[in-house]
Amino acid sequence: MKTFTCHFVFGSYKDCYFKLGQYENGNTAIEIITAEDGYSEPLCKATVNIGKQFEQIIPIKNYSENAGLLNCLINAGFISRVISYEQQDFVKIPLCLMNWDKIKEYSL
Repeated sequence: MKTFTCHFVFGSYKDCYFKLGQYENGNTAIEIITAEDGYSEPLCKATVNIGKQFEQIIPIKNYSENAGLLNCLINAGFISRVISYEQQDFVKIPLCLMNWDKIKEYSL
């Protein structure tokens, strides 16, 4: 499994990889794990479950502690394209098409 460096507005973390799962409604959940200090621990949830069901589109959490994550994932080639944005309370959630072949290379 390959690892990558995850860049946020508030800092960067090395030796990161993805852990894939599902939310209760069946939407894809993506968690980023870091092994920067020699042991694995959860870094953040890269996705957010906005209540709508999606098959191909993934809502990315790019606010609060995840600020800057969208650009990191785009620059690393994990996101193919931002389709649109979904307004949720005070934030706009980017709805993205993912590069699943590349994500699988960096997944547990």
